[in-house]
Amino acid sequence: MLRLRRFVAEKTWRFRMELIRLLSPSVYKRLEGLPRPMIHYLRRRFGGKPLVGVEIGVGYGRNAKSILKTLNMKMLYLIDPYIPYIVDGKGVVTRWIKGLEVVRKELEPLPNVTFIHATSEEAVDYIPNQLDFVYIDGNHSYEYVKKDIELYYPKVKSGGVIGGHDFRFKFKGVIKAVVEFSQKNNLEFDGKYPDWWIIKP
Repeated sequence: MLRLRRFVAEKTWRFRMELIRLLSPSVYKRLEGLPRPMIHYLRRRFGGKPLVGVEIGVGYGRNAKSILKTLNMKMLYLIDPYIPYIVDGKGVVTRWIKGLEVVRKELEPLPNVTFIHATSEEAVDYIPNQLDFVYIDGNHSYEYVKKDIELYYPKVKSGGVIGGHDFRFKFKGVIKAVVEFSQKNNLEFDGKYPDWWIIKP
C-alpha cells in the first residue's frame, strides 16, 4: 500500500505543482520555498545548534535559502560546477546553469556561506571533516550519486546525516546508489518522499 501511495504521489506530483503554478503563482512560489523533508528532519534532530553542512547541486539556490532560513548554519558549503550534464543517458540538462548568477549575487556574499564552483569530486578536498550533514542533489545518474555518497560519507561526523533529494521511481540511479550503499555498509536509510537520509553511527 505504501509503495502504491508513493507511486501515485510521484506520478501526480508534477501535474499538481503545474496546476498550482497556473492557478496561483504566489502559492506556487511559497511552496517552492518550503523546507524539504530532510531539512525538516535536521531541524528536529539538531534544534537550534550551530551546524556545518554541505549541499551538492545548488541550482538557483532555493533549497540553500531554505536551509539557511530553517537551520542555524555556522557554515554552509555550496558545491556546483554549473556545467551541462546527462542523467541516465536521457539528454543533456542545462536548465540550472543560469542559477550561477543568482547564487553568486544572493548567496556567495553571505558570511556563513562558502560557494565552491567545482564538481563535488574536485571540491571534496576543500571540505572539512566532522560535518553535521551533507545534502546530495547533483547529477542523479547512479554513478554520480554513488560517488557523492562514497566521497562525502567519511566527511560526516558520528551522529551526523547524509542524504539527498529525488528518491523516487523516475530517478532509479538515486534509489540504486542509496540502497546499495546502505546494504554494503549495514546501514539503515530513512526518508520522507522525495528525500532520503542515513544517520552515521
